[in-house]
Amino acid sequence: MEDMTMLPVISLLSISVIAHGHACGASLFHVLRMCTGVRRLILTLNPHTSLEVQTCPVGCICDQPLNWRSEELVLDCLEDVEIRGLRGTEWEVALVERLFGWSTALKTVNITFFRLMTESRAKELRQMLLRFSSPDTCMTF
Repeated sequence: MEDMTMLPVISLLSISVIAHGHACGASLFHVLRMCTGVRRLILTLNPHTSLEVQTCPVGCICDQPLNWRSEELVLDCLEDVEIRGLRGTEWEVALVERLFGWSTALKTVNITFFRLMTESRAKELRQMLLRFSSPDTCMTF
């Protein structure tokens, strides 16, 4: 993937992630960096059917490079984000927070939580995610 620097003009980017406990924020950052003109992003997180969170082995490089969390990226065309199956893992929350920082034209964000998530955890995540958004962005859960 590192040989590709940009993808053609893309208006809708739909990504389905089956992470098996691995962090995918760095990989998603890499893909987004290649298509900065995207207008709509659909991110489907396909976790296992249990609430038990799998973890990757010690020394796994899945979240490398770590600097994706502080890298600047301008997604000035991105207006609509839909995230399905959000569990609230550390990398997922970091990605949502960064999306708000990278997206200067963001109008709507629709988040659907993982179907087995407790209502109390969903409420906690809603409150946290709402703090990331700007007043001009409509967030629905």
